[in-house]
Amino acid sequence: MYSRPARRRALIGLAGDHARQMPTDRHCGSAGEFLRRHNREASQAVHGSRREQEVFARRLLRRAGDNRNVILAIEHCASRGQAAGPNGLKPSDLDTGSRWALARELGEMIKEGEYRPSAPRTVLIDKGSGRGQRPIRIQNFEDRCVERAILQIIRPLTEAQYLDHSMGFRSPGYSREQALAAAEHWALIHNQWSWISEDLRDAFEHIPTGRLKQILRRMIPSEELCEFISHIAFNTNGRGIRQGGPLSPELLNVHLHWVLDRQWQQSSPENPLFRVADDLLILAQPEEVTRLYNVLHQRTQEIGMPLKGTSLSCIHDLAIGQSVSWLGYQIRRNETGLNVDINQRSWDRLEEHLRLAWEAPIPSLAVNETIRGWISQQGATYQESAIAETYGVISRLACTQGFQEIPERREVALLWSRAYDRDWVQARLDVSQRISSGTLPPDGSANQDSESAAVLCRGRVACATSSSSQSAPRRREVFLYCDGSCLHPHGIGAWAFLSIDHETQYRQHNGGVDLQTTNNRMELLAVIQGLTSLSESARVHLILDSQYVTRGITEWIQAWIDQGWRSTGRRSRTIANVDLWQRLADQLQRHDVDCQWIRGHSGHPENEFVDQMAGTLAEQYQEQQLTGPPSV
Repeated sequence: MYSRPARRRALIGLAGDHARQMPTDRHCGSAGEFLRRHNREASQAVHGSRREQEVFARRLLRRAGDNRNVILAIEHCASRGQAAGPNGLKPSDLDTGSRWALARELGEMIKEGEYRPSAPRTVLIDKGSGRGQRPIRIQNFEDRCVERAILQIIRPLTEAQYLDHSMGFRSPGYSREQALAAAEHWALIHNQWSWISEDLRDAFEHIPTGRLKQILRRMIPSEELCEFISHIAFNTNGRGIRQGGPLSPELLNVHLHWVLDRQWQQSSPENPLFRVADDLLILAQPEEVTRLYNVLHQRTQEIGMPLKGTSLSCIHDLAIGQSVSWLGYQIRRNETGLNVDINQRSWDRLEEHLRLAWEAPIPSLAVNETIRGWISQQGATYQESAIAETYGVISRLACTQGFQEIPERREVALLWSRAYDRDWVQARLDVSQRISSGTLPPDGSANQDSESAAVLCRGRVACATSSSSQSAPRRREVFLYCDGSCLHPHGIGAWAFLSIDHETQYRQHNGGVDLQTTNNRMELLAVIQGLTSLSESARVHLILDSQYVTRGITEWIQAWIDQGWRSTGRRSRTIANVDLWQRLADQLQRHDVDCQWIRGHSGHPENEFVDQMAGTLAEQYQEQQLTGPPSV
């Protein structure tokens, strides 16, 4: 009887493997497995023949209404907030049984193409600083769930067709940090520091729905699904799409991909258009920038989506010290790339969300979550010297809105530092790796590999923020940050390192796992792997939080070598981890290494990065051993 839990887990694993071999529509496996099977089949269809795409497309509306797809949509929308639409229904009003009943009811209406949304509830909020009011449209919970169900089915098809310089409202790997990192990388490689930063005026309201429907049919060859989308997402006056639901951002991407991104890529591949939703950025040389702005202005006029600004307000030359405002950032050029600060637009958005916190059931709780969420989105702007000033502004804005209890300064600093590692450092690493591995073509064109763009962006190994590591001097100077982790003695362990070239800012990181190991062995292996990764002899500034490794390098290793790798004293014996110390000694002969110990978990960004990376690798491997390989 005591073996039943293990037996049950084994049977579940077998059932999951069996389900993954089944056709998507078979009723076996979990709701998540159903959607994963659909995503895999969609990826295959995108790269198949037109006939195969049409056969696949005929199943889409039925799959959108499948109970498993709809329940996933309900759970997703419920996790995104409790705001009630015109009918007053909140996700918290529904227990598990009620959610499944709603999934069945909505699913049948989707399959028949009969569902019709109601008019949203409109709430006007002050923009602050005397800038008037902005409408926020809140749809019924059911309307949001139906839109999300459609989005889950069509996204694998649209994702695979977008260009890689289209960044907004997409899967992980296409965040605003990724967009900024891609722009930085391009500017450094091509020396293009004259930037055009523009917005489309009221983009959602200006989309011509007749043209959008034609584009949808090209990208999603299902007449019945495209017709259903037009009923639930298009405005009835022939222009504009409904806002406030999950589907409208995807439809904006679909439209702009076809009428703007593709045309720009064909006409000006040497001056990429980076687009995050309706925020546009073009990089150019000074002598080209005015012409390119005029081309952009003409094109947006032709598609009926005019620009907000003028050439005087939107052209900026970073090479002469000017700054540019984009994506809530104030951006300047520095010696190694970009210097990024929080701009006024981002502060205004924080003020708006603080004001909205009064609409929540528990405003004091909502304002704390608002501040934590906002600072966690500012990773690219992190500067240790700016913590006091930034926290002071947050405090004043909260006080102005009537809130006294907010997160402590220490918590805000920690969240901000973690966001820097997680989002900005990682985005720079990812962008360069994707370019060097060919998953992000240098010209920003659509990828023609056999996997969808959402899958292609997962690789995370190395980064260069300059043109090439080969331009570095022979005896270059490198900062190397290393850390190791072990979940318990003689258990699953992991190592990680991050190296940064002092002159070129070339960055590289890597990590790995090991079994039946110790924390000290992982600390050693991180240093060995970091030094081994350097193709040339270098002067290495080694920074780590292991006193064992630090003292071994600075105090003990020479004595161990002199005594044949044996400890001193009456009971002389071979030192612990001798195999790794010998490998490390070989690397110390290759490089000129000075070693610096820092206290762990003290807020040092690079040390926190490798610490988190090693811990995550070990935890993920342990979870995989317990649950089996992830579903495809």
